[in-house]
Amino acid sequence: MSQVFSAERETILSLLKSGSFLKAKELCSKVIVQIKNQMPPHTEQARRASCQKIYHNYKDIENEILQYTKIFGTESKLGLTCTHLDDCKCLVKGTSTPQRRAPAHHRRLAQKGVSTPKIVRGVRRSRGAGIHTLKKKTSVNVEVPVNILSDAPKIDPVEGKSSEAGDDFMASLPADVADVLNACISESHSTTTWDSVVGLDDVKKCLFLNVKVAPQFKNIFKGIRQPLRTFLLYGPPGTGKTLIGKALANECGRKFLMVSPSIITSKWRGDSEKLIKYLFEMAGHFAPSVLFFDELDGFCMKRGSKTEHEATRRFMSEFLVRFEELNKCEEDVCLIGATNTPWDIDAAVMRRFDARFFVSLPCDDAIVSILKNCLFDQDLEQSFDFHRIAEKLEGYSASDVVKICRRASLRAVEDYFCKVDINLIDNMDVAVTPYLPISEDDFTFYISKTPSTVTKEMLDMYSKYSDQ
Repeated sequence: MSQVFSAERETILSLLKSGSFLKAKELCSKVIVQIKNQMPPHTEQARRASCQKIYHNYKDIENEILQYTKIFGTESKLGLTCTHLDDCKCLVKGTSTPQRRAPAHHRRLAQKGVSTPKIVRGVRRSRGAGIHTLKKKTSVNVEVPVNILSDAPKIDPVEGKSSEAGDDFMASLPADVADVLNACISESHSTTTWDSVVGLDDVKKCLFLNVKVAPQFKNIFKGIRQPLRTFLLYGPPGTGKTLIGKALANECGRKFLMVSPSIITSKWRGDSEKLIKYLFEMAGHFAPSVLFFDELDGFCMKRGSKTEHEATRRFMSEFLVRFEELNKCEEDVCLIGATNTPWDIDAAVMRRFDARFFVSLPCDDAIVSILKNCLFDQDLEQSFDFHRIAEKLEGYSASDVVKICRRASLRAVEDYFCKVDINLIDNMDVAVTPYLPISEDDFTFYISKTPSTVTKEMLDMYSKYSDQ
């Protein structure tokens, strides 16, 4: 294991030096998966703890690389080189550290393995980008890089990740409109993968085929076989509909644009049809992109009510026009709508979706996978049985399961600190980690106190709707 990860570490560093940040991130993600798959069982606490250190180090590296891509994009001719001082001889340049002492600012960054560039893509001067790595010895004799990008500056998503066409489009908009559209550009999906979405294989297969594969094989996906572009995800709350959209965007390397009713209705009541026009235009300028409408029923409720507002009718008309044009436009835009109440959506909108998927509650196997993901880096009692817990969680949504995991995992911690004298807490050795394993009783306790957020009546409504 140590030889494999040592070789991977050198490859990642080489890719970072050359500016191939996307390839470095992909390789780092593969290493993380390998470590996770080779993780010793909970009964082998010492070996598992050592591997977990390596796992978390690489997770930190992955997150730091993502911060760097926000500055330079996925590719950069600059690479990871030190440009702070002309006479710097840091390890990135392949030479030894200077004999004379560098200025205090550079010494401070050098201690972290970081040095700063003078210019970041012409955006603005910043601190903390061009770097070399430090090596950290783990208890299993694996050298892993740390602090690769610990001082990488935070910048606006549009500055760091958008294409030039997207930048030009945003710059051409009125300031108040640009502010609203910026709120739709999501960066939180960057670490969300298909592995984050447990189960739902049919949904993932269809989306991946039409959104990822089809654009690469245009000679196959043509005529009546042209790829599907609009999808509706419906089902109980907390089943992972938004997570699917984020994972799809990340896996396919697309910009993720998330629109919620609050963005449309709060400030733009009475003029929201113009904002819809800008949203679809923005999706085209940022193509390839995923335009995700959360709580679609809040945008497109059934028409015909006597109390229906004129602004709502104008909004619906503009939305339908833009929706229809989406299938004819050349830009590669995928539209996903998510709703908990599909029966409230206008029939004209429903007809325009190429495919509809019911995102159901997780089955027993899916619940086991969620439990294992949540408790991956936690100590468990040796008698802990994931399948017994999954049986007790039947009928709970994925978000319900995650919340119960969080509460159950903290029960032993709460009991531990309740026995500690509050006056002695400040004097406790924080470097010593007590052994606080999670038990099945912890889950049983909180399951009994936490009813499912999805009722039988709700499931009956979804079943009736799906049978139509």
